Amino acid sequence: MEKSSSTGDDAVRAAARAVTQGDITELSAFAAPPQAVKAMMEAVQLLLGQPVHVATDFGRAKRLLKATRKEGLLQQISERNIDLVAMDAARRAKQSLGPYSAEQMKNVSMAGVSLFNWVTAVIEAVERRGE
Repeated sequence: MEKSSSTGDDAVRAAARAVTQGDITELSAFAAPPQAVKAMMEAVQLLLGQPVHVATDFGRAKRLLKATRKEGLLQQISERNIDLVAMDAARRAKQSLGPYSAEQMKNVSMAGVSLFNWVTAVIEAVERRGE
């Protein structure tokens, strides 16, 4: 079980490292983001511990995307302890992503793919961990 957790941690860290400031900047520039981007950002916020009423507010997602330093998204995803992600949050995040795949995200926003992959890695790690 410990090896699985370590593998999950490694996958999450690798996915977090793949997200760039350029990706964040591009995502924050959407005036009217596609539904896939909204769904992904909802999932991100849920996995970062935000309650549903906050996670579903794209205005808050946009503030997260524009935040810098410790409050910034890059910092938060790279420092997120996946052991603190509740199974319920992972389930809700998975539900938020719904029918979207990385390939569909790529067609909507290349910048969203790396963050989508982080969300997927966290969900998979939490599911492997169980609760």
